[in-house]
Amino acid sequence: MSTHPQALTRRPARRVPAIILAFMAITVGGLLVWTIGARLLDGTWSGVGASAAHRIGGLRLDGMPVRIIVGILAIIGLAFLISALVPGAARHLAILAGETPGQTAMSRRDIARRVERQVEQVDGVSAVRARLSGHVLSVQVRTPVDESEPILRQVRTAVQETIAELTPVIHIRSRVHLSRTR
Repeated sequence: MSTHPQALTRRPARRVPAIILAFMAITVGGLLVWTIGARLLDGTWSGVGASAAHRIGGLRLDGMPVRIIVGILAIIGLAFLISALVPGAARHLAILAGETPGQTAMSRRDIARRVERQVEQVDGVSAVRARLSGHVLSVQVRTPVDESEPILRQVRTAVQETIAELTPVIHIRSRVHLSRTR
């Protein structure tokens, strides 16, 4: 058992850029190994390797095709760099800060579900959908009642009480949208 347990709210891995980069490296590396292997075994460049080497050797560095390729590679490289440097949103949020020793975490989906269950208890609510994205909890409520202002106040109170119960480490703003069903 480790003396330094892993944080429960760690950032997700950057799988997509890593997979794309690995696929590109495997493809280019495989082609180079195949071409160089053919050269070592036969003593001559293969047809595809010779024509590609001839085309690449005939390009001028200040030519438009080289500029386009360099521009595309620079954009791809910057996209990979930005996606690696900008951290993704943690799937779990630290909750019950200060009350419990250690760290307690809850997934964003579970926080949204808990808010949904609390809002469903409000009289006049027929359907609820909640989603926690970043620091914003969006709650969409449907009601068949014509006079919706008291329901909206009760829903906002229920949302704020649920968030206060959890005492998340980050500040969560709530946004409630009420629509009438027919």
